[in-house]
Amino acid sequence: LAPSLVAAYLANKVASYELRPKYWMLISVVLSQGASILDLIIPIVVGPKYLLAAAIATAVVKQNATLMHFVARASVLQHFAIYQNLGEVQKKLNSFGMINFTIATALGIGYTTMFPSFGAHALAVGLSSLTAITLVHLSRSHVAFRV
Repeated sequence: LAPSLVAAYLANKVASYELRPKYWMLISVVLSQGASILDLIIPIVVGPKYLLAAAIATAVVKQNATLMHFVARASVLQHFAIYQNLGEVQKKLNSFGMINFTIATALGIGYTTMFPSFGAHALAVGLSSLTAITLVHLSRSHVAFRV
């Protein structure tokens, strides 16, 4: 419950995700990918005493990223609905995500079968995260808001 409360507080009192939705969508992906990488590293680096605290910290980051993404996405959809080009943004947001997820899952299964070491997996996750961040930025940077 604490991660959700922190995310809600930040969204309502600290930051306004509606003003720059493309920027906040990118930041949400960066935070989400970073938290996923931390989830892999934490058991190796953090002692058993602090595992729960570390898990709560990454949960806070993930909750913030999720809320940030949903609010920014709603703002983008509202803008495009007003200017009657909602189909354009829905196509970009949904089709890109489905294709990316399908390809990444297939490559991940094949990669982990061929390279069973943790170091190889960590490298693959890091490269995949950087690729996801880059692709999200590229896919949304060309979407223009009409005035």
